[in-house]
Amino acid sequence: MAGLRNFDFRRHLPSTTFVALTLLIFAGLAAIAIYLGVYNIAADAPHYRPTYWLIENLRDESIAVRAKSIIGQRI
Repeated sequence: MAGLRNFDFRRHLPSTTFVALTLLIFAGLAAIAIYLGVYNIAADAPHYRPTYWLIENLRDESIAVRAKSIIGQRI
């Protein structure tokens, strides 16, 4: 534990500028990929497994959150 007290975390963490530039580069690459239509999101094209997982989880969590507000209400 004594070693952690003397450890300079700032020296080993990336700077705010580096993080901001990295995020900006990734956002730019994502924008280019979206603009060029790199990923086929068509309903008749099969997706990769991670894409299915993401879509299913988004759908299930969205339904679960909204269903909490209607439990106990009469139609």
